[in-house]
Amino acid sequence: MTQLPRYPHIKHLRKTAALLSLVCVTATAGPLPKRLPEVNLCEGLVTHKDPVEVKLVAKPPFLKYYLDPGFGSKVIRITKARQNEVFKPAYSTMQAWNADESRLLLYNSGPKKHHILLDGFSYQKIKDLDIFPSDIEEVFWSHTDPDILYYVSKNANDFGQFKQLNVATETETKIADFKKLCGARGKASSGGDVHMQSLDDDLFGFRCPLDNKEWLAFTYRISTGETNTMPLDEDKGWQKWTAPTPAPDGSQIWLQGQVMDTQLTTKQRRLDVGKTNEHSNIGQTHDGKNALYQVAFGASPNSCNGDPHKGIGHLIQHNLETGECRSIISENDGYPYPTSGTHISAQSYKRPGWVA
Repeated sequence: MTQLPRYPHIKHLRKTAALLSLVCVTATAGPLPKRLPEVNLCEGLVTHKDPVEVKLVAKPPFLKYYLDPGFGSKVIRITKARQNEVFKPAYSTMQAWNADESRLLLYNSGPKKHHILLDGFSYQKIKDLDIFPSDIEEVFWSHTDPDILYYVSKNANDFGQFKQLNVATETETKIADFKKLCGARGKASSGGDVHMQSLDDDLFGFRCPLDNKEWLAFTYRISTGETNTMPLDEDKGWQKWTAPTPAPDGSQIWLQGQVMDTQLTTKQRRLDVGKTNEHSNIGQTHDGKNALYQVAFGASPNSCNGDPHKGIGHLIQHNLETGECRSIISENDGYPYPTSGTHISAQSYKRPGWVA
């Protein structure tokens, strides 16, 4: 975990309260999550830059803590996978825990593929979820209601419906039917680079193929039912692989390097990003500004505000509101060139500016 203002060199942190969460369906936009008080992220953790060898350990017992030999961190194995079966959370850009961390969402990739809920504290299994989302990663916890999640269904009988599920009561509510936009077979999804919705659980971004083989990007606002659309026209430089991503405060949209208004009509600025498909996540700065956090293997076109390494690094921050590029973890600070497999999560919305 990295707290950007004062502790830029943190390498590891145990799970903290309200690190990950989901979306809630209400007639109007929900309240914004409350911030948590400041803490010292460095206390008791490894802060040096020396290589750390993580030695092989025997398979740990189920639901028993042990200390990992490299960092001395407290680790627990929470699943019992069988042959040809894997339990895992969704992509690093999505929230695995609900709003109060009382539940943990995992995906079982075994023969009977499905999502499961665990108790977020004891890690005991609660139940299997009877959902068939547009993509296995596109299950959105509410940021404020620990019982609520959202998804777009690809079941045959409710294909294309945007739905709310209350995991406590097992009741579902249809929010919208995207077949009117995407056609009977056009699957609305958040694309190959899925991110979360706005923090008030009101604004979502999707894209879908149309019957004429064109692709459509669109946003949907729950409180008003407002839908804004834009063709993903390749002749105008757009690609079909990803969807509009709402900024945390719901005032902006990020799409393939561009910061746009929520109506998808005005390009506010292009960020100084070399490749828009590098691993990244939308989050907030420590003072609550919308930001893109990215691992960058190639130089920024405008050199990232004069950065000596031109915006190449394990963690680069791009402020959506100002366009400013900032190198945080890079060779400037004695770290190596970005290592393959680096992923970023900026979903600690109750502690803005923390990045895993």
